[in-house]
Amino acid sequence: MNVGKILSAAWEIARRQRSLWLFGYLAALVGAPTEATYPRGWALLMKTLSRANPGSRPPRFVQGGGWQPLDFWRGVLQAMPEHTAKAVGNAHTVSMLGVLLLFYALFALGAGGVLFGAAQHLRGETPTRQHLWGAARRFFWRLFFFPVPVVLIFVIALAGLGMCLVGVAMQAGAVVAGLALILFGIVMVVSWLVGVYVQLGETAVVVDDLSLWGALGRAETLWRKHFWRAALVALVLWLIQKIAWQVVGFVISWGVAFLGVLLQFGGQTLVGWFAAHPALTVVTSIGLAVGSKALAALPLAPVVTFTLAGWVLLYRALSGFEPQPTEISVPAQEA
Repeated sequence: MNVGKILSAAWEIARRQRSLWLFGYLAALVGAPTEATYPRGWALLMKTLSRANPGSRPPRFVQGGGWQPLDFWRGVLQAMPEHTAKAVGNAHTVSMLGVLLLFYALFALGAGGVLFGAAQHLRGETPTRQHLWGAARRFFWRLFFFPVPVVLIFVIALAGLGMCLVGVAMQAGAVVAGLALILFGIVMVVSWLVGVYVQLGETAVVVDDLSLWGALGRAETLWRKHFWRAALVALVLWLIQKIAWQVVGFVISWGVAFLGVLLQFGGQTLVGWFAAHPALTVVTSIGLAVGSKALAALPLAPVVTFTLAGWVLLYRALSGFEPQPTEISVPAQEA
């Protein structure tokens, strides 16, 4: 299995099949950063520059003076009566959970479209929007529920391990601090490996039209037989997507810096106004999060299309089908 060949074939699919970008956009909504993801990115940059030039000092709005979105909304809640602040906080939490569920549903819809379109392309067929939407709807529920059993087992095992660690900590005291750090690193690696397993299974659902349990078994077989090869390609795809997220997040931080300027000019006025309008506080804060995610997903759409196409190629390679030059030479056509 040639990693370079998989990446070049995935790029060819993403470049030629622009109709997949819409579904890549939907799939990107889950991981796209929000206005609160990198609130201090611009401030960090300015402070770093000021250290290099001691004679200069960054503007007050980038010195952590309360302009960041999370700090601003905290100030709004503190200006409200206690019972109103609690109601607004609860409403915001419930609304955000609903938004996250919606984004996850859109991810399942978008991932189904990209995975199906990439598989179609490799079969020498031309993906059309009608076929892609039909496939996205057909695979929606299987992709939506596929991670549930895997994640549930992982969370239960993690909770059991945490309880054991707490019990030992009560006896061993500070000795457990070092063990906790090691355990945290292990958990991070294992959670990433679980994510790789889930992605292999989701790809199996679409490429081979498998049931939920059939895809779980298929992913387990490929995972067991080709662990290191799968992990290597998965790591490369993950790094590419992670770098793209970081770049987009840094660009968003520039937008947050501009927001900081506006809040410096009218911060106290805005705090009082939002404190007097609790419903608009919830709507505005949710709107900022949703809007920033929607904007951030735009440049991420081709990247997510590329990485999902890479998963299709990886799945086929692990199943014994290496990408051939003829598989990436089909010209893109619009329906």
